[in-house]
Amino acid sequence: MSRKNGKPGVMLLTVGTGDEKKREETLYTPLRLSIREGLWSRVILLPSLVTEEWAEEVKRDLAPINVQVRPLPESGDEDDADRCFDHFDRILTELKEEGIESNLMAVDPTRGTKMMSAALTLAAVRHDVPHLRYITGQRDHRGAVVPGTERIAQFKTTRIMVSHRLEDALRLFRHGNFAAVLDLLPDPTHPLTVIHWPEEFHETLSATRALAKFYEAWDRLNHREAHAVGLPDSEALGSAWRRFYPAEDVRAWVEQLALTFPEGNDLVTRKEKKAPYLSRLMVDVWANGLRRIKQKQLEDAVVRAYRVLEMAGQMALFRHGQDSSCLDPEDSVVKSYLERSDKSGNTPLSRNKSGQLMAGRERVTGLLKQLGDPLAKDLIALGNLPIMSARVRNDSVLIHGFQARAPDEGTMRHFYHLLKEKVLIPGCGSKGESWLSIAQTSDFLD
Repeated sequence: MSRKNGKPGVMLLTVGTGDEKKREETLYTPLRLSIREGLWSRVILLPSLVTEEWAEEVKRDLAPINVQVRPLPESGDEDDADRCFDHFDRILTELKEEGIESNLMAVDPTRGTKMMSAALTLAAVRHDVPHLRYITGQRDHRGAVVPGTERIAQFKTTRIMVSHRLEDALRLFRHGNFAAVLDLLPDPTHPLTVIHWPEEFHETLSATRALAKFYEAWDRLNHREAHAVGLPDSEALGSAWRRFYPAEDVRAWVEQLALTFPEGNDLVTRKEKKAPYLSRLMVDVWANGLRRIKQKQLEDAVVRAYRVLEMAGQMALFRHGQDSSCLDPEDSVVKSYLERSDKSGNTPLSRNKSGQLMAGRERVTGLLKQLGDPLAKDLIALGNLPIMSARVRNDSVLIHGFQARAPDEGTMRHFYHLLKEKVLIPGCGSKGESWLSIAQTSDFLD
């Protein structure tokens, strides 16, 4: 067997009985023919207990080649597909644990019982062994190869392996495990991929990885990276993948979020640029948190829920021309709010380095109430629920604490539903429903 890297490999062959009257012609010669065709660091013969002695004869005959005999453990195993498979699977696993790559292995299941041949073939496919060979030639009236006419036929298992790999990748993709898809499907520009994956799959492989990169970056909230992914033509994808190709409105959504947060802090910028940008972002973070719930990552979902509630308040203040990170202490609304806070004994606003006032989430809702914003009431109500308490959020292992604090999945789902109905749809107005739908595009299992 020729290899571009020239490394010796490992050959595994089943050993049968052959014709007892012509064992040299029907067993030994074909085995030696297969073994001598290639560059092997090791040859492993796989006989049954019945044929072990003939395997040992081949081993002696092929010295000094490194030949090992690994017979099936028990009598009768040669007719039990499961026991054959377990034995061959264990040997292939041991070889991989030694550091021998699958592409440096080959199997010849020609000899032995049909159960042995089928089991070795299946074990080879399971371990991504790409090289399968068998002895063929002219057949006699019984269907046996006529001695002296033997030739080696080669078969690549890579097509089967690639198909299975793509199916596994699709299953991971549908569950939102986009990064796992990139780990499972090799980079088509890598030299080993060029060698071991059939060329006809390279375009599909490249297109599928690009699709996974887009969703993986989006799922990490890295909108710039997602937007930068060069999406392929949908026709380059396999038919099972095409329905996941992002529609134009989805690509436009990610493109908008990939923009830099608007510069400037004048009244027009706050109202007409910062507020709309933040509206989209809070919807996207909400959808991201919902996916975390589905993946049982409840601590992450709590942090995202808190951030959505916080952004909703910031967004509403922008619409009033106010910025929670730099409030003007001379502004009439801010002055009025501070006066009321002093009377009620609430914590005053903090100041930034420029002397301007800053408001946290709870103070923002107070300012919105002062402004008569209709969103204030629901923001206050949701912020007062136990799930948003300081103990749940701040004491989470992801913030300041040392253990998980998230409530059960049902409670989390209910809170996200409340965020949608009480904050996102009212806060985004007529665009709310369509934005929510676009942001949930990657929830493929819904």
